[in-house]
Amino acid sequence: MSKKNWSAIAIFCAFVMLAISGCDNKNPQYAQKYVDKTVFVESFDPSEFSADIMETSSFSFATLYKNKEELYKVSKNVVYGTVKDISYFDESGAAMILYDFAIEEVYKGSLNKNDLISILTNGGYVRASKYVELYGRERFSNYTDEKINNTVIMSDNMGMPIPKVGDKYLLFLSAPIDDEPPFPNGAYVEKGGFMGRYVEANNHFIRYKPADEPDFYMGGEEKISKTEAKTYLKNAKEQTTIVK
Repeated sequence: MSKKNWSAIAIFCAFVMLAISGCDNKNPQYAQKYVDKTVFVESFDPSEFSADIMETSSFSFATLYKNKEELYKVSKNVVYGTVKDISYFDESGAAMILYDFAIEEVYKGSLNKNDLISILTNGGYVRASKYVELYGRERFSNYTDEKINNTVIMSDNMGMPIPKVGDKYLLFLSAPIDDEPPFPNGAYVEKGGFMGRYVEANNHFIRYKPADEPDFYMGGEEKISKTEAKTYLKNAKEQTTIVK
């Protein structure tokens, strides 16, 4: 997990700021169905660029969360729901995705069912022009201005799949971002990056494991049944309520 590439420092710094970490309603079409707590960012459409560069990113994690129990303890919010929209964000110079998420169940924290929130995660694309603006032109010294303006850099984020509209997740989240520019105030972050995102599939919750790290979770949890997960989370929520 120590492999580095030319933009690893920028990506890692962005990841750390997110992991330890003004809302405008941007989705009026959701007003009838959801309580809109999403945030607005200046995003871009990668399909509008004519050229792309692929980068392979790698991180060193200070903490590995082996299972849902460890994640529950350190998370401010634990929720289940559906991805509704996706935007691409590169103001930090790192590839990031902001996805809007409709909450269907709450297991920890102050969020509510039918809240629509925004979640910032690593992966996606960086505009070459944004990279040049922040870090200089050396990497693209042989590119014309036109080519820079028409190029995006795609990050595979250790191979983690990019969120898709319609995906259903169990998420272990931070508190909302507060005064961590350039990251948007009010957005939430998956605890431990992909470790805090369990994808619903075939009546299970499954979280991503890097293909070249077969023991990434050190014998911990990669896949749990929905029944087991929801039973644990309901009991944990009840215990938290009793303690309060």
